[in-house]
Amino acid sequence: MSQALVEELLGSGDAEVARHLGFNKALPASVLGRLAAHPDPRVRATVPRRGAGDPVAPDTEVLAGLLERLADDPEPMVREAVAAHSDAPAAVRNRLMRDPVTAVREALARGWTDAPPEAHRVLLTDAQPTVRAAALSPWHPRPPRDLHEPLLAHPSTRAGVLPSVELTPQRAEALAASGDGNVRAALAAHPDLPEAVRTALADDPQITVRVEVLLSRWIPPETRARLHAELTGPGQDEADRWISSYLLGNAWKDRSRQGWLLDAPLERRLAHLDSPYAFERRAAAAGGGLPAEVVMRLMKDPDVQVRRIAAGNSAHVPGEELERLVREHGEDTSVMPLLVEHPRFPPQGFVRLARSGDPRLRLWALEGEDLPAALVSALAADPVPSVRRRAAGHRNLPVSCLPSLLADDDPQVVEAAGAAPGFPVPWMRRLTARPG
Repeated sequence: MSQALVEELLGSGDAEVARHLGFNKALPASVLGRLAAHPDPRVRATVPRRGAGDPVAPDTEVLAGLLERLADDPEPMVREAVAAHSDAPAAVRNRLMRDPVTAVREALARGWTDAPPEAHRVLLTDAQPTVRAAALSPWHPRPPRDLHEPLLAHPSTRAGVLPSVELTPQRAEALAASGDGNVRAALAAHPDLPEAVRTALADDPQITVRVEVLLSRWIPPETRARLHAELTGPGQDEADRWISSYLLGNAWKDRSRQGWLLDAPLERRLAHLDSPYAFERRAAAAGGGLPAEVVMRLMKDPDVQVRRIAAGNSAHVPGEELERLVREHGEDTSVMPLLVEHPRFPPQGFVRLARSGDPRLRLWALEGEDLPAALVSALAADPVPSVRRRAAGHRNLPVSCLPSLLADDDPQVVEAAGAAPGFPVPWMRRLTARPG
């Protein structure tokens, strides 16, 4: 977006326009400074919501200075956005740690996963249990041992602290009788859980507890086979089937559940690639570093997610395999990195996807940054709105396509066209001058 266009947008005086502008990830630091001084708090809150990795000119120190200023903003929503920013300076975080608004402290506790011990202690002893709970997660440091008992004593923090607590057989039995399913699920995942308690939890009435038992490294093969059949078989109601499918399908992303396999030595992961359970094969493939011949073998795995994960995490996968996977099964945004983002995805593959009869594939064709303008133009006139919307934001969109996109029946297409990279400044001047 050119500086001239930015000036036109800011000059419109429309707070909603300024708010949308604030989400643009390539704004120069001078513009961020002006947004940080905007009278509307919704606009000011967009500055810290941009994210730590977003490009800022001339350097990130400017953004740090803005965060320091916005940390003293009178509006809690702005301070909450600063507290959630992963690159907030230590001085800012230390101030917000004692903010009078609970939501601000919660946002800080939730996002500050590398807090120094003294700061983590302050958050874990906050007067509000929701703040204490927000500072407990698999991504946070383990809570200090002297806080285990008080955190275990409160229902809001019991499940969160449980993975760090030293279990005795008596305590494990008491927690297994808890009426809180989140507590029993956390207990089921504990590495030091006595075998008798784990066996009992395998028959727990709550499905999330049984899933945790199934994912555990320590259950015997026969118990794992029985649980897997129960949790994935036809006997469940629709809601339980969805829950088990979601938890098992995404376990490979969670080191608190599958870290024992994700981070295992290559030899152990290779052995699990022959597991009868797709969730184990996914985790084994996600660890990366697999030999080329193993990756090619996994391209024939019956579970398409195993194939996606193996391909996305391999430097050896051929480009034609990546394209074949996308053509046959599409993309899945829950599996990152995307196959179309892989450096070995063939450039001509995007051209072929653009000419597909499947609108989902035409949509992914627009991930090709060098897609020819003629194809982008054709996709801008696609019968499917989501394809037109994606085409409107492509860098090779011809300006001649904009009038029809701006008159589109779909409001989201119109909005995407208004933010097009090559939008002419005179057009924007006329649009912002219109009433309403």
